[in-house]
Amino acid sequence: MQPGTIVSFFDRDRITSAICLECKETRLHLLTEQNREINLGTSRVIHSVPTGARADSSRENLLKTLKALLQEADALKADINTEELWNLVQGEAERLEIPYLAELVFGRSPTPAQTAATLRALYNDKIHFKFNQGSFIIHSAGQVEQIEMKLRREAERERDLEEGSDWLKKKWAGTPVDDPAGKSHYVALLRGIAVFGDEYPEAQKASELLKRAQLNQPDMPLRLLIKMGEMGENENILLERHGIPSGWTP
Repeated sequence: MQPGTIVSFFDRDRITSAICLECKETRLHLLTEQNREINLGTSRVIHSVPTGARADSSRENLLKTLKALLQEADALKADINTEELWNLVQGEAERLEIPYLAELVFGRSPTPAQTAATLRALYNDKIHFKFNQGSFIIHSAGQVEQIEMKLRREAERERDLEEGSDWLKKKWAGTPVDDPAGKSHYVALLRGIAVFGDEYPEAQKASELLKRAQLNQPDMPLRLLIKMGEMGENENILLERHGIPSGWTP
């Protein structure tokens, strides 16, 4: 790899770029956008683009070259419609190379900034594409449907937890608050964990709800239910836990 080449690699699941200062066999000496020098194994490089920068360029000029390319790539990335690109290539192949995908977006002979923009845009699209070993796997229509359904469920669960935890927090503090549409669901979660503890099928969700409300003391489910008038102070939850009828019929 020639000095002046801009390489991209993963750093904590985030694409990071740097410019090559020196290459020795399988080790690269790089200058990052933050003006830090690092060493990186060539096996960690996921993409590289030449810049035409001279090997004897000053550190300042190399850093300027790197930042200019990344700024241009970020600007270009915003205009890439990854769903349209997926519609174009879906069914063509199971995986496609970055340069080819960049050509479909920008036309023949894409610039280094255009190729870098394509890499970043497609990597951020977790629905239609999956980066794998230097190229992108093209998800099938069925996979896209499954991923979208999973994301919707996750979003619904997040909204549910946010709404419920906010309501419980205010109810415990005595702050006036309207009952949410999901009140009966939140009460059922509290009662379930109060009665059955960790054996309750939705114990994890109930615990997360209480944790977000900062009400995760061990006896809090019972205290909340009693405070809200959803359970009597002397109610025997052991009867419910063991399936024993609370009433007696002669």
